[in-house]
Amino acid sequence: MARDVESRQLLYAMTSAHTTQDSDIAGIAVIIKAARHHTLRKFAGIVPTNDRVTAAYEAISAALREAREMGARALIVYTDCDAVVGQLDRSVRVDPVHLARHLEARSLLNQFHRAEVAPVSPAQNDGARLLAAEAWERGGACSRQLELPLALSGTA
Repeated sequence: MARDVESRQLLYAMTSAHTTQDSDIAGIAVIIKAARHHTLRKFAGIVPTNDRVTAAYEAISAALREAREMGARALIVYTDCDAVVGQLDRSVRVDPVHLARHLEARSLLNQFHRAEVAPVSPAQNDGARLLAAEAWERGGACSRQLELPLALSGTA
């Protein structure tokens, strides 16, 4: 039991988003790994957007919420969306369209003892990329639909 709690103190999350301009949905995927890099949980879903940055923020937020529920105290989230990494590390200006999702992600990051979002190359993120593409192709039939709360309320 003590080992189980200890192994969940630090988690890693691989996230990805798959979008196309001709579709109004995006596939997102999250793979959560333990400190020793074995997979603990993976899931995919769709979100109602064709904006890659919005979808990447949703994947990151989903990873942060899931890791918090799993009892993680520290988390490193890897994403293949450089724009989001730049916005979260404050090296790139946040577009007003993404501000609400940016603030949500920062709030979720602050709920951990230590948390960061880091870039990962597409080659190193193959599992999450393929899972996100599969979710998009299936339109969420075999995955869960994740709602964008701000999009539903009419504010962005």
